[in-house]
Amino acid sequence: MKTFLAASWAAAIASLVSAAVLPAPAPEAALRRSNNINGDNDYTCRSSTHPNPVVMLHALGGNRIFDLGLLSGWLRLQGFCTFSLTYGNAPGSLIGGLDHVNASAPVIGAFIKNVAQRTGSQHVDLVGHSEGALQALYVPKFVPGVAPLVDRIVSVAPATHGTSLSGLWTLVRLLGRRVEDKIEDVLKRFGCRACVDLVVGSPLLRHLAEGPIVQPNTTVTVIASRRDVFVTPPESAFVREKGVRNLFVQDVCPTDRVGHFGMAVAPNVWRLVRDALGGVPGGNFTCIGGIPLLDAGKLGGDAAEEEVAEITALDEGTGS
Repeated sequence: MKTFLAASWAAAIASLVSAAVLPAPAPEAALRRSNNINGDNDYTCRSSTHPNPVVMLHALGGNRIFDLGLLSGWLRLQGFCTFSLTYGNAPGSLIGGLDHVNASAPVIGAFIKNVAQRTGSQHVDLVGHSEGALQALYVPKFVPGVAPLVDRIVSVAPATHGTSLSGLWTLVRLLGRRVEDKIEDVLKRFGCRACVDLVVGSPLLRHLAEGPIVQPNTTVTVIASRRDVFVTPPESAFVREKGVRNLFVQDVCPTDRVGHFGMAVAPNVWRLVRDALGGVPGGNFTCIGGIPLLDAGKLGGDAAEEEVAEITALDEGTGS
């Protein structure tokens, strides 16, 4: 009976991951076109208003263009210099964030150090979404030499204390260790080694919680959504440490219905990220609601370019 239940739960969770977490591979042409939107990785970029380079860390299943590419492009229009990489992908694959979190961390750490060195910057800011948001917290703590470089972290929907996957993982635990091991094995065979790191109670997250998460002289903002059904409960994203600013996007924009994936492309979230990077209190703007495909978080091509232009025009019109 337990074997049957394990197989059923494994299939259900694997389907959830493959259908909802992992996007379809992006065509190379789309990557090139999208790269023209955000202009990341210009090591000659200098900003007098925002001198810290901003390293963007994508979600599980994303890459350096898809997931935070639109936000990155918008931040450049706001005067920031943005840099990005694809981490946790198999050789030749465009799908990133699949390897174990601690395996990807040194790659991210090396990239952060490289950005600081090549731009001549003393400090770097980090912006991450989903797994990338967790990496923004994890890397400075565990990769030597990174913490002194990091000034501000904006972590959007991280699984800081692990997700219950809307209660699915809680039920898995009730079925026993054998069932849990079976499901973890299926997730790994699907190629998603990071998936087993992000659930509540994982060894990696227990290690993260040992001692302070936030490193000295770093300012951290965590942004979550009350409507998140993948990082659950949503407040598990928060870092309950002195000086950390934890907020739900609905604290500022109560009618915003954005979910986990949509936070990468949500204009209200973008403004909160911008304000956090700028060191000013969030929420001093007019909230925007109702963008098509927002909950799915899938925007690309011409629609994506039009979305960036529309949000930018709205900002210019409101002066925020």
